[in-house]
Amino acid sequence: MSIEKRIGLGVLSFCLLMFTYVIFTNLVSIPREKIEAQKAIEQKKIDDKLFQTLLKESSYADCKKKAFDNYSADWDNACELAEKEADCSLKIYLADRLNESRDDRLDTCLEIYKAN
Repeated sequence: MSIEKRIGLGVLSFCLLMFTYVIFTNLVSIPREKIEAQKAIEQKKIDDKLFQTLLKESSYADCKKKAFDNYSADWDNACELAEKEADCSLKIYLADRLNESRDDRLDTCLEIYKAN
């Protein structure tokens, strides 16, 4: 076989090898990268949704805690105004008003929670 034919076959082999590499890269590697990128995007969406849910739950719990803390402080203030010890027994009409106020605050927390 002549040197020209060997060089020609070498160039042809090299071209086939490069063509195979390009096809492999475009058909296998790039789609794999696209799939991995899509999976990362989907995972970020899931993580963001989970974070938003946790934030919403945390905000709701904080709101309810504040409602109960305010209720307790209001009750103790009413006891103090009545010149009684903290956490005292209050007259029914006053206790009912404080309970309604607490319930209103809790309802507001729930409305905010549902709105988000």
